[in-house]
Amino acid sequence: MTDIDVDSNFPLSQITEAKQVFQSQQQNFTPYLEFAYCSTLIHSPLKQDQLDSYSRLKILLETYVPESDVYFQLAKVCIRLQEYKEAKKYCLLLQKTHPEQSNKLLSIVNDRVQKDGLMGMMLVAGVGAAVVSGLAFFKALKK
Repeated sequence: MTDIDVDSNFPLSQITEAKQVFQSQQQNFTPYLEFAYCSTLIHSPLKQDQLDSYSRLKILLETYVPESDVYFQLAKVCIRLQEYKEAKKYCLLLQKTHPEQSNKLLSIVNDRVQKDGLMGMMLVAGVGAAVVSGLAFFKALKK
């Protein structure tokens, strides 16, 4: 299975350049140009750019012919935004035409869900332990 790059951030200078090119090409607008722009925004370190990519890709889904390309990019941006339920939805839609890519993306989603779930449990356990320790400390002070 091939590796799929979900985590890399492009330098802000590259994102800025892509924005300038996209804006300068508005008179020659094509869905393919917007698709390329969205694919670049996914790798922005700025969450707002990722959200912009997501909303533009959703619109492109209605006009862009190769839906599987859009499903793939939507799955990637949803993973980056930690919207795992949405990412799974797009992976399953991609499954029909590109099962290998879909399976790889689903594996990434499942790993993230497990990792984020464990981190969440550790955070809750840490907070719980701190509260119990604090209560025990104050109870000891009152005696």
